[in-house]
Amino acid sequence: MGRPSLYACFLRYLATNAYPIPVDILERDPVLPPAEDERVRKVLIQIYCVFRRKSATVPGLIRPRFRAKSSHHSDVRLPKTPST
Repeated sequence: MGRPSLYACFLRYLATNAYPIPVDILERDPVLPPAEDERVRKVLIQIYCVFRRKSATVPGLIRPRFRAKSSHHSDVRLPKTPST
């Protein structure tokens, strides 16, 4: 078996912190690409919603720096890197 991906490690972290990540997802072969799973999606949405509520009420909690205006990414500007 190969090494687990960052995503697989993240799901294991969530499972060890009492989030209901299904066992079959945690035990899948890490060589395979991650499969979309509705149960995991619901957990991730739940975490996102809790974070959004807390970020609106907790002073000092880091919030996103910008929001996309549309589905187009033409507004995004990457920082310039120094020439070598």
